[in-house]
Amino acid sequence: MNIATAFSIGIISGYAVIAIVIAILAIYLAFVRPDQLFLMFAAILVFFNSQTSGAIGADANTIYYRGSGLLYLPIVTWLIIGGFLSSMGLGWLFHKKATLSTPLSKLYWSILALCLAHLIFGTIIGIPPQRLFSNNALFPLTLSSMVFLWGAAQLKDPQQAVTLFKFLLAAVFIRCLFGLVRYAFFGGDPVNIYQNIEKLGIKVVFFDFHDSTFATLLVLFALSYMLIVKSKQLTIQLFCISAVLIGTATVILSLHRASLVGFFLGALVIVGFVEQRQKFLLLAGIGIGSFASLAAITFFRLSKLQSNTGVSAFFYDFVARTAFGPKSARALESKQALATIIENPLFGVGSWGRYEGFGIGWQELAGEGAYETVHNGFLQIALKSGVIGLALICILFFVHSRACMNLIRQSSGWYRCAQLAAFGAFISMMPNFAIGMVMAQQRGLFLIALLLLLPYLLRLAQTHVMTAGVSPDSGSGTVKPKYGQIPRGLRQAPSLVRRA
Repeated sequence: MNIATAFSIGIISGYAVIAIVIAILAIYLAFVRPDQLFLMFAAILVFFNSQTSGAIGADANTIYYRGSGLLYLPIVTWLIIGGFLSSMGLGWLFHKKATLSTPLSKLYWSILALCLAHLIFGTIIGIPPQRLFSNNALFPLTLSSMVFLWGAAQLKDPQQAVTLFKFLLAAVFIRCLFGLVRYAFFGGDPVNIYQNIEKLGIKVVFFDFHDSTFATLLVLFALSYMLIVKSKQLTIQLFCISAVLIGTATVILSLHRASLVGFFLGALVIVGFVEQRQKFLLLAGIGIGSFASLAAITFFRLSKLQSNTGVSAFFYDFVARTAFGPKSARALESKQALATIIENPLFGVGSWGRYEGFGIGWQELAGEGAYETVHNGFLQIALKSGVIGLALICILFFVHSRACMNLIRQSSGWYRCAQLAAFGAFISMMPNFAIGMVMAQQRGLFLIALLLLLPYLLRLAQTHVMTAGVSPDSGSGTVKPKYGQIPRGLRQAPSLVRRA
């Protein structure tokens, strides 16, 4: 055996040992400390992007799509499936465990059942697995449902909600700071279609617009904390000010229209919960900031994409001046997808199906995945699952919006700020959901599930505060129950906790 062969065997053995260690660690965390496993998933969600458009070389593959090998599906997919199944198994084995009850749980179970029905039916009629498990199918929505139900089943300790949210704030702060440093000194995000493909000389902080949603979460919490809690601690004030500046710069310099519109829509959520004298200043700041930022995006990015200027440049890809061509692609694909939906209204064309499209350049380049996706989340779900799936998604968003506003009104202090940030970040995703391809991107759907879950976890934590005197801002005098134990006050709150 020569040195090269021995070295290759050593590398392969090393990878095998690492994989075994990670698998053992994941199994241990799933059954012993499931909250740590969920934190691992949250870390992946924050630090790893899923956008591959305009990527070159190694950047053309992300953790959401690679790492499967002989396991067929990506490692993140197995992490979610494993966490979900372990949480369901523990709930059935130990019936005395408490589980979080939310207004969305039954809806997510219904969505999961619908997606699995499409998967089973597609398997029966012989649809290839690569189409059933592709991101263009309903599989990302299946995993998103599992993420929500996994978190609701496993994060039973009220203190875990506080830990999770603080971890998200710290991780997003680091992520945004990293992006800005890279933007200033190293040319910005290497995954950049404007620079790598279209050669427009435009650099961005993050090309994946989900990073802008995370930045929005950070900014909204810091802003609401300054306006509502008004802490006098210098360190907290410095953190909030720096978080607002860093997060806002991240959103603006990422140059996404929908993300920027969503950023200011999310900020509007805070307006109803601040003092009367602050509302005018906040509204004025939102108005001036949105106008200036959108004008800057129109000038620096959109004016380089085509010859239009002014307002028409902002809507350049929605204006159908010709029957075909890039300026009419969005309108054309929506028209063609809607025609297919009308022909298949109840169940859609199936998770694996596609609409009857033609003449759209970027779709033609997609090969086998051509005409399976639409730049509209609502049309995408209607195309794949008909009015049944569309109704479930719309009801989910409506029920959450109504329930979350009620929770925020009943909350106070740190918890109100955290819930406002989570709800505002969810609202900020709606423009991208309406005109983007969130339904075909795992990270986006996972992020929606996490943002929908957070307000209910935080409400559980605040109920614990009122009954046990726990504060997220103080390390002393904290009464923390044993892992999985229900505080006495929560036993009288059936709307928050139920038995599995």
